[in-house]
This record gives sequence, C-alpha cells and structure tokens, in this order.
Amino acid sequence: MNPTRFIHFTQMVDTTQKCVRRLELFFAPLFDVKGVHIFWLYELQQHPEGLTAAELAHRRMVDRSLISRELDDLKRKGLIEAKSKGGKNYNTRLVLTDKGKETAKRIGEAALSIQNDTSSDISEEELSRFYATFEKIRDRLMDIAVQLGNETPTT
Repeated sequence: MNPTRFIHFTQMVDTTQKCVRRLELFFAPLFDVKGVHIFWLYELQQHPEGLTAAELAHRRMVDRSLISRELDDLKRKGLIEAKSKGGKNYNTRLVLTDKGKETAKRIGEAALSIQNDTSSDISEEELSRFYATFEKIRDRLMDIAVQLGNETPTT
C-alpha cells in the first residue's frame, strides 16, 4: 500500500479543478455569463423538460441557496425561464429559452473542443477505464463523507 497515493490523488484533483475554474473564468465573458452559470446552462441543455432549482443544485452538487441567488441573473439575461405545473412553486421547472439554447450550444462546442484536445492521445479504452475507476473512487468518497455526517457533499 502506498501511503502517499491519497495525497497525490488529492493534488491531481485540486489542480484539475483549478484548471477547470480557469477555463470557466476565461469562457464565461465570451458567453456573457458567470463561470458558475456555464455548467448550469449545459445541464439544462441536457434536460429539455427542465429541472427544478433543487434538482439543478443536486446535479451540480452546490447549495440550493447559490442557485437561488444566481437564477435571477440568468432570467434577466433571457437565458432561462421558469415553468410551473399547476401553479405550484415547488414544481417550477427551469428551462432554457431560445437564447439560452444557443448559448448552451456554444458552451457545448467549446467544451467538446477542450475535451478533444485533452484526450487526443488517449484511447477510448483508456478513457472508459479511467472514468469507471474515477466514478468508483468518487462514490466511495461520497459514502465516507455521508458516514462522517455530511448528508450531501457539495463542492
């Protein structure tokens, strides 16, 4: 057993997260959004039926209060709208507007370009093994965090 493996792992994850954050900060102004909005718009694009604020928060592993504070900005920019079922607020689903769909499409194109550049010399088999292994590690770390008293770990 290698006692430094966990430290190496956390350093790689931290560095990777910082790189992703820099990419968000670089691309956000190009799409006239904040960095935090980029993945929300992409997530909504993947769910054309819409997501509630709670679902979006859960999927992106952020506090619902952050989502609530930032949604008005996306609504003001005309990127999302709220659709309620039967007039009930708790069923309100956030959906992309046409402008939001176009912005999310452009975000997806930029993300695909970065993904292709990042994995250009990695085989599909290597990527599949990596993601399967990484998901197992993530799931086990989440289980440990829950056992330690964090009901839902957030970023």
